[in-house]
Amino acid sequence: IAVHLSCSKMEKSRSSSKSLEMHEIQQLPRHQMPATEQSIAPQTSIARHPFQDRGPDNLDQVGYTCQQGRRLKELQIRYLARKFFCLWAKRTFGQVLPSKVRCFYEQKILQKTFGEWKEWWISCRERQLSLRADSHYRHLLHLIFKAWRSFVCQQQGKRNKFYVADSHARKQKLVRTWQCWLVYVAVQRTKHEMQSVALAFRERSCLRVWWAAWRRRHYQSCTGHKMNALALQHWAQSLQFRAWLQWREMYLCSQKDKQKEIRAVAHHQHQELKRCMEAWLGYLNLHRAKKHQNDLAQEHHRGRIVWRCFSDWRLAWECRRRMHANQKDVEKLAARITVQRAFVHWKHYVVLCVEETRLCELAENHYKHHLLKLGFKGLWQNVMNTRLQQMRKNLSYRQHQVMVLRKFWNRWKSRLEEKEEQQQQALTSVAHARYRRVLMRQVFDTWLLRVCKQQEYRMGEEKAVLHFEKQLLRCFWCIWRRRTAMSLEEQEGLVRATDHYSNLLLLKAFCLWKQNTQKRKTERLKEMQALKFHYSKCLQQSWNKWREYVGHQHEKWRKLVQADMHYQHRLLSKTLAAWKVGRNVLFFLRLVCA
Repeated sequence: IAVHLSCSKMEKSRSSSKSLEMHEIQQLPRHQMPATEQSIAPQTSIARHPFQDRGPDNLDQVGYTCQQGRRLKELQIRYLARKFFCLWAKRTFGQVLPSKVRCFYEQKILQKTFGEWKEWWISCRERQLSLRADSHYRHLLHLIFKAWRSFVCQQQGKRNKFYVADSHARKQKLVRTWQCWLVYVAVQRTKHEMQSVALAFRERSCLRVWWAAWRRRHYQSCTGHKMNALALQHWAQSLQFRAWLQWREMYLCSQKDKQKEIRAVAHHQHQELKRCMEAWLGYLNLHRAKKHQNDLAQEHHRGRIVWRCFSDWRLAWECRRRMHANQKDVEKLAARITVQRAFVHWKHYVVLCVEETRLCELAENHYKHHLLKLGFKGLWQNVMNTRLQQMRKNLSYRQHQVMVLRKFWNRWKSRLEEKEEQQQQALTSVAHARYRRVLMRQVFDTWLLRVCKQQEYRMGEEKAVLHFEKQLLRCFWCIWRRRTAMSLEEQEGLVRATDHYSNLLLLKAFCLWKQNTQKRKTERLKEMQALKFHYSKCLQQSWNKWREYVGHQHEKWRKLVQADMHYQHRLLSKTLAAWKVGRNVLFFLRLVCA
């Protein structure tokens, strides 16, 4: 609008200057013209061509010579008028001409408009950057929450697997200890039988020797008593030596048994972790090896029980995952609905602003048109045409900007959603594949190492067991017949001990099961309470942030509307002041001309 007004003012000043020149030329006296004919005559040949276009019409070639003098006089009159007009402008306006003042005024208006446009553009850019930062922050929070939830699920799965492995290891440990205790009881029983047989044999042999010696010595003389005493001494020493040898053998055997028990316990503790891993691998391969493991009924039964527990846990985990997925979908839908509502409000506001600006422009144009119609009847058609063209250009340019922004916004939003979906799908598939490969490699390596070690340990154990069985058969075959008498009593004691041991095991197992169930219940309750508290806090924080953001945006839009209205009022006041100044100048020029 300011540029258009400045252009109209320049045209008005040019028309007024031309009218003044013509008026002064008509008022010049005729007696001054011959004095300047000699000074201007040599310049006519040079200045004929540039001023030729300014003449009224091109003369014919035939009548050009007749009218040459009259044209020279007209050129002289124009030169003098221009000279006197420059002198008059310097005297009236000083060293600064109105054209320079007008140019300086237009430059200042353009600088102010450019500065305000720059501030508006910076505010729009800051708004876009703040929106992007908020969306990026929300996306980061969503990713952190997703990673935390996956970590919690993994920890729960590991914990459940550890509980299953621990229970299986305890069962295996109890079975092994029971078997070792049975072997130890059998060995002690054989030892007691051998000891009783040896004592009976020793008593019988002693009685026979004494009876033979008494029969021999009974018919001998007193000299044989000394021999008997010596024999008794020798016999006592031999008995002590035999008893010491037997005690030494028993002590060595007990020491060896203790060392073997210690080694067996250490080996059993070392093998517990391996057996836990083997049981876990056997559980994973149960579904693939069902056709090949029909003969192993006990292992199949154990795997079936473990599979039932795992299926229950898996169903619970899938229910939780579905609930979390539904909650995610609900949150996404809420976010989209809020964004759509904000976009609809913004669109409606933009339409209202455009309509208000259009109405303001129409009112301004009508007011200016009315004033110009009263003031300038001659320039009415030209000014109206230029203003209508400018309005159409502005409206078309704004409509084009709105359409382009709408198209690019929709395309950018659709492409961003497609890229996010593709990136998430690709990343999830790559992560799952890599995780499976790494896990399969680790499990396969550990499985190979443990299988090799187990084979070596089994071979060593089998050799040791065979050697030990051979030695036991060689040592205890002769003594086994002498322990039959005490076997009945020991069997009764064993039956009582087994009953007592089974009762104790049942009590301990029941206590452990009760403690584990109570711990799991408390942990589940705590986890549910923590999740509910976390969801409530997240909802409260998001609601507070959204309210703050909406309030801030409302204040910002209100300030922008106030600034726009203030800017329009200021521009109208400036244009009115400039128009008044121009009108006063024209009025003053008319007075001077009059």
